[in-house]
Amino acid sequence: KKSTVVYLLLSLCLSGIFTFCFFSARMQREWDNTLYPNVIRLHVVASDNDKVSQELKYAVKDRVVDYVAALTRYCRNETEAEHVLTEHLCDIDAFAKAQSVKLGGDGKVKTSFGEEYYTVRTFCNMTFPGGKYKSLRIMLGEAKGKNWWCVLYPNLCDAVATDEAETRLKNAGVSDDSAEAVCRSKDYAVCFYFLELLENLTDSAKS
Repeated sequence: KKSTVVYLLLSLCLSGIFTFCFFSARMQREWDNTLYPNVIRLHVVASDNDKVSQELKYAVKDRVVDYVAALTRYCRNETEAEHVLTEHLCDIDAFAKAQSVKLGGDGKVKTSFGEEYYTVRTFCNMTFPGGKYKSLRIMLGEAKGKNWWCVLYPNLCDAVATDEAETRLKNAGVSDDSAEAVCRSKDYAVCFYFLELLENLTDSAKS
């Protein structure tokens, strides 16, 4: 009888795991198809973790966000936003360098645009699943300090309300379900972390 109960419990656990994996894979594909391709993130990395470097990071990112928001203001989709950012990448880099100097920094800034892997991240009331996103990256000095990130397109860096954030994501091409999952993170954050764990386990198995 004990062995029967054990086998039953094991069967239920395995069934639950397979069910979770199946639905997780479906959710991951949904985000792959509508979230990652339609979002551009901003990643600012401080030179180090001392107070001056961290304050400089926040001050530079505030000015860069405003500068880039003006550049991408009339972009109708991610493709147009990416085109504007890559076309003006040297200008953005020069602007960030100039702001660093104005704010008391040494002007050592490296700006790049490309695909970057992010772990699960929470910003205000939004949680974004881990994965590869197109990203404007600004590295200050040695770029060994704590970082700051936000979503540059559609512009969510101004900490918009949940409903407005959902609307902006949907207008950018993100599905209703994915936008809701991101913006109403209390219901989905645990799932995001499980998905990331599942992805890491899958990658480990492949290697």
